[in-house]
Amino acid sequence: MNQPIQTDSAIDKLAVAAVENARALIAESLPNLKRYDKASRKRFTRLFKDPKAISVTVSLTDEVMRITSAKDSVRILRKAAKDSTVAGFGLFNTFGLKLIASISRVLPKPVLFAVHTQVKLLSKGIILPAESKKLSRQIKKRAKKGIRLNINVLGEAVLGEDEANERFERVMQMMQRPEVDYVSVKLSSVASQIISLDRKGTLERVSEKLRHIYRTSIATNTFVNLDME
Repeated sequence: MNQPIQTDSAIDKLAVAAVENARALIAESLPNLKRYDKASRKRFTRLFKDPKAISVTVSLTDEVMRITSAKDSVRILRKAAKDSTVAGFGLFNTFGLKLIASISRVLPKPVLFAVHTQVKLLSKGIILPAESKKLSRQIKKRAKKGIRLNINVLGEAVLGEDEANERFERVMQMMQRPEVDYVSVKLSSVASQIISLDRKGTLERVSEKLRHIYRTSIATNTFVNLDME
């Protein structure tokens, strides 16, 4: 016989309270939404209506915009455009993506420039600039409103050890900045060779990076949030 599922009433109450708090925060934010905020919310809502939309978005941001080879970038762009749908991206963006993908064989560099420009435009206000002066200005602006930022250096889909080391250095540099006191780190983004069969070797490689991160955390008084994998 199947045994009845036992539930923890304390956890259930906590889940209900979390949902209620989330609803209250959303309701409080509604009067402050600007036209751009409403458009962004609509775009994000669409992404969850199409199972392929998230993977297409990741391909555009973590591959097309980062790979230096124009030939490889447009190849990935064409695959992403093929998988994009109106349900996930809306009529205008879907049609535009498929159109420029079709001409990428003839004009790869202009097409990639257009993609970079559009992605940056759509992510404006969501992704903060990493340049020293610009980021500092954004952090101070939010600090005046009592908002503390958790800095997460983007580009988590590392494409090898060189990129992992580069990202590791960017995280370390971010922690050295006086205005930054909270960062998030995902292990797979700073150590590329995470191999489940090589438990001992993986542990040594990951531990070496973490020791540097936590020592810097202590020295700079920066809180480190180790992201879930």
